[in-house]
Amino acid sequence: MPDRKPQARTDDFEDNSKDRTPRAVAYSRVSTDNQRCSLDGQEQTCIERAHAKGWQIVECIRDTANGCSLDRPGIQQLRHMLSERSVEVIIAYSVDRLSRCQGQLDLLLSEAEQAGVQFEFVTEMQVERVTKGESIC
Repeated sequence: MPDRKPQARTDDFEDNSKDRTPRAVAYSRVSTDNQRCSLDGQEQTCIERAHAKGWQIVECIRDTANGCSLDRPGIQQLRHMLSERSVEVIIAYSVDRLSRCQGQLDLLLSEAEQAGVQFEFVTEMQVERVTKGESIC
């Protein structure tokens, strides 16, 4: 009797990503010791938001740097995670924790959009990517 190899079924390879708990990263940043909300406070608030939404925190990223540059270790790690599509949600305390520059913020939002990653801001409503010529109200 000839050996029969089991045939792979297409349903063995289904994408179950819609069924799993969304993976989230909490991002926090301060530039001075005088911030109204510390790194610990920002991070804790982001974690609480994730739990309230049913998201799994897979990493907490912190930067202690000026928000006018994307040349920060934490934001570079975040951008790498976007390019790898290793998370579905990025939670930050507020928009200005990501960047204080509109062009940089638009770049980050664009990269997230391309990766299918959602940004969540604890203290603000959802921010949409702004195209040239538009303003944020």
